[in-house]
Amino acid sequence: EGPREVRWVRYEGEDTQHRPGWARLKGFDRAIEKLCRSYRGEVWRLLDVVRQCIVFESIEDISRCFQGICEDEELVILRVKNRFDPQFTSQQSGAYRDLCLNVRLDNEETRRLGVNLHVCELQLSLKDYKAWAMHSQGHRRYVDYRNTRGE
Repeated sequence: EGPREVRWVRYEGEDTQHRPGWARLKGFDRAIEKLCRSYRGEVWRLLDVVRQCIVFESIEDISRCFQGICEDEELVILRVKNRFDPQFTSQQSGAYRDLCLNVRLDNEETRRLGVNLHVCELQLSLKDYKAWAMHSQGHRRYVDYRNTRGE
C-alpha cells in the first residue's frame, strides 16, 4: 500500500520547523494600493486578501498536491498562475517562482455560511525559492519591480 492522502492534520507538536504558519490577511494599505494601481478600483478583482502558502521539497511534490486539488470536488479552481512554466518571464516576479491558485471552497457548510463565493489565493512553492525570498533580497527586488511598474 502506497502513501495515503491526508486532507487535514492539526499540528500539536513542539517541532517548530514543521509547524504550519498561517498567513496574515493582505494589509489594508497594500490592498488599497493594488486596487488603485492595478485594478482601477474594481474591488471584485482583488483575489489575494486571504492567502496561504504550502512549501514543498520538489516539483514532483507540488505536482502531486496540485493533482489532489484538481480532484477535490469541493474546491473550485478559478485561476492558475504557473510561475514554474519555462514560458513564464521571471522578471515579472523578481525571479520568484511558484504555482499560484485562486480557489474557493464550495460545500454545504460554506453555502450555509454564505462564504462559498469567497476567493482565496493558494501558493504552492518550493522550499529553496521560499528560503531565498524570505532570507535574501528576493522579495525586496520583487516589491521594487512591482512598484516600478505601478502594480
